[in-house]
Formats: sequence, structure tokens, C-alpha cells
Amino acid sequence: MEENNTVVTEEVSVQNKKKNKGGKKKKFLIVIAIIVAIMLFNSIKSATSPAGKVEKLIDKVEIVSLDETALIEAEEAYENLDEADKSQVSNAGNLTQLRQDYNNFKSVYEAIEAIGNVETLDDATKVSAARTKFDNCAEALKDNIPNKEVLIAAEEKISELKVQEAVKAINNIGKVTIDSKTKINEAQNLYDSLSDEEKAKVNNADVLTKANTDFENIMKTEGAERARKAFSVLKSEEDRVNGITWYKSKAEPYYADTRSFV
Repeated sequence: MEENNTVVTEEVSVQNKKKNKGGKKKKFLIVIAIIVAIMLFNSIKSATSPAGKVEKLIDKVEIVSLDETALIEAEEAYENLDEADKSQVSNAGNLTQLRQDYNNFKSVYEAIEAIGNVETLDDATKVSAARTKFDNCAEALKDNIPNKEVLIAAEEKISELKVQEAVKAINNIGKVTIDSKTKINEAQNLYDSLSDEEKAKVNNADVLTKANTDFENIMKTEGAERARKAFSVLKSEEDRVNGITWYKSKAEPYYADTRSFV
């Protein structure tokens, strides 16, 4: 009899434990449901509030073209809020950055448009200015700049013109004489200003190298000859004591008595 009572007591205990466990689980689920409901309510309330509407407008803005309609709409909506609502706009800082990004985007586009047709090296300044603006632009914006291919083509044209100028300057050296130094220096400076890739396109670089060598040889021979001729019109005096040869102009006055008396 006592054994039966013990079994019944244990069964009741197990059933009570199951009930308690099930009750706790139900309470936990109820709490979770309440939390979710509150969050959903706050989310709906936030989205329909003045600040929430502006946040949505800001989130929709993308700087992918010159169309700033969405950006202006978001800016105007934000400016129309009172100060209390403005303080509730959690992404207001994004709006400032978006405006800056758009201005940079437009500035790069306009700089490239200003290049126009590249015809001479005088256009290099505009191409360089556009490249600087493009390089300083945010990486996320570069792919969307609609005329970036125009910049690349302009740079290629400038490179081509620089090579042509160097080739022309080298050809302009002509026959090397003792008076060719200016032309050789001009050609050398133009060649040195080229990139390695551009230098490889200069099909007469060997002419420049030879011109430099020829000029050095001329300087050795003609320079020595000019020096000889210059000295030939001078009179010389040997200082045998000090081992020095003095050269003087033949037009120098002659003094019969140059002695000093003490």
C-alpha cells in the first residue's frame, strides 16, 4: 500500500514539474511577443513621424548621376523640420556627406567637359586639372562619372603629342656642330620628361644618343683648336724660376724700365 502511494506521489510530482515548465515557457513567449509588438509599434511610429519620413528620404538618395532631385527633396524636407524634429533625424550627417559627394561628382564631370577637343599640348593643363579632381573623388563615385572615358582619351592624346614633340625636336638637331648644344639640350629635356612607356615610342631616340656623343667629340677637337688659336695671338713669357708660362696680349703697353728702387 505504501509503495502505491509513493508511485502516485512521484507521478503527481512529475506532472507538476511539466506544468511549471510549460507555464514558464508560455510566459517567456508572451514577454517576447510584447517586446516585438513594442518594437514594431515604435518602428511604425518612427517611420510615420516627421523625422522618420525625412530619414526615409535620405536613405533613398544615391549619387549615381547628375540628377540631384532626390537629394534636393531630402534637403528641403529636413530644413522644413523644427529643431526638435531635426534632432530626431538619426542620419542627418549622411545628408551633409551626400551633398558633398554630389558637389564633388559634378565638379569632376564639369572639369572633364571643360577639356574639349585636345589638339595641342596647351590643353595639357586642363587635362591635368581634371585628372586631379577625378583622383581626389571618392572611390565609390568614380565608376558612375559618365564622362570618365573622355578623360582617359584626352590623356592618351596628350601622351601622343608629347612623343611627337620629342621626335620632332630630335629630328630638328640635324648635323651636329659645335653650335648644336641648344638644340640637343632641348631634345634631351623633352625626352627626359616622358614616361618609360612614352620613351619606348620615340623611334629616333638613337639619333639623340648619337648627337650627344658627336657633340662631346666635337668639343674635344674644336674646343682644343679654338684654345690653340686663342693662345696663338698672345705673347708668352717663360718664368723659368717658377716654371710658369705667362700669356699676355700683344697690345699690352711695353715699359722700357720696370725696375723698382728702394
